[in-house]
Amino acid sequence: MPKAATAERIYDTEERPMSDTDRTKVGDELADVEQQIKAVEEEKKNVNTNYRVRIRKLKERADVLSRQWKDGVIEVSFEVVEVHDDERLIVDVERKDTGQRLTSRPMTEPEKEAARRRKQGKLFDGADDDDGDGRRDTEPAPAKPRRARKPKK
Repeated sequence: MPKAATAERIYDTEERPMSDTDRTKVGDELADVEQQIKAVEEEKKNVNTNYRVRIRKLKERADVLSRQWKDGVIEVSFEVVEVHDDERLIVDVERKDTGQRLTSRPMTEPEKEAARRRKQGKLFDGADDDDGDGRRDTEPAPAKPRRARKPKK
């Protein structure tokens, strides 16, 4: 049985002078390719910047870890609170977890003013309280709890 001939396409090229239509097509394609080049170069720039930032952050972390390993000391973060001492007009900074006092500082002027108002408030506590509910008459009454509505049938 004879083999069927497979037709393979073969191309060749030739050079010829451009027509105005050819010149327009090539010009349009050239403009498109130049825009693509700019877009790829911009993408490369952004990717390189991203990698530079990531590498810099990793190197900084490696420096910290290296220093800690070499010194045998690590930094541990913990939450602190400021405790205002209205009598002495100072602010103590304490660890929230243990209550250990770390530092003290003098109060700022706004903090001093707030401390004076708190002291005056303590002097007059209960003076306006004529109904015995433990709150001043100038304070709003606490909201009453809402009752759940019965579902409609």
